Amino acid sequence: MFRFWRRRTTVDGIPARPRGGAVRSLLVSLAPLGLWLAEYTPGALVPALLAALVESAARLRATGLWGGGVRGIGAWPSGPAAAAPVRDFPHLLASAVRRVLWRSVIRSLGGREVVGRVPGGPCVVVANHRSHVDTAVLLATLPARGRPRVAAAADHWFARRRRRFFCRWLAGGFPVRRTGGGRQDLLRAREFLARGGMVIVFPEGGRSTGAEPARFRAGAFELARLAGVPVVPVALTGTARVLAKHGRRCHRAPMRIEFGAPQWCARPEEVRARIGEMLRRGGPAVCD
Repeated sequence: MFRFWRRRTTVDGIPARPRGGAVRSLLVSLAPLGLWLAEYTPGALVPALLAALVESAARLRATGLWGGGVRGIGAWPSGPAAAAPVRDFPHLLASAVRRVLWRSVIRSLGGREVVGRVPGGPCVVVANHRSHVDTAVLLATLPARGRPRVAAAADHWFARRRRRFFCRWLAGGFPVRRTGGGRQDLLRAREFLARGGMVIVFPEGGRSTGAEPARFRAGAFELARLAGVPVVPVALTGTARVLAKHGRRCHRAPMRIEFGAPQWCARPEEVRARIGEMLRRGGPAVCD
């Protein structure tokens, strides 16, 4: 029988996830997620619950409760397994379900137009950020085989239980601190990139309201350089009309996502200028 209230620690003294954490997380999170999806996109509820179930199975397996030996339970794998391609079936299935889910959500909110070549290999996707819908558009567009992971603000998405569960399960998010230590949080994703994964970063550090992207932070570009993968610039338009900053209700509006050419050893200001050019020339999007 699981004892959820007992906290275990690793050899480094870092609190570890309780052995029943995956089951508890599933049971606690289904109610708020179901309410949110029932309000905005009732047809996406079943895929969302399936994604939660698959992710829970993967977490159970990672903690050694469902076949195999006990493995690391951190946000990123380490050791010899980290060098292998991303072929963990539960996580790939969860990514595929997320993609179907968010495609359904985006279609119900007005649809999207995709411009440019969608990346198919390991890379760091760098995009402007004006709305929470930006993440949904990217997850609906990027291939599931890349198992996209999203760098999410730790002080917002991981400060409360419901937000944390939503971010981890339905967005594949991992925490990045904005008040110090964010560089180390991002660099932990190097092994994941080496295994063929994709990492989504909003280098502005938050949602902007201006016509031009705010100043880019350098963490995403250092991650790409150390991992030996390209930076893919992405321009997102129309998402702020769907859900504005600090907005509480979604509205129907067409969205547009444009992918730029992959850039190696890119500098933050160069990519920021490139995304600014794509934003300026991007006209009104059409529905898909």
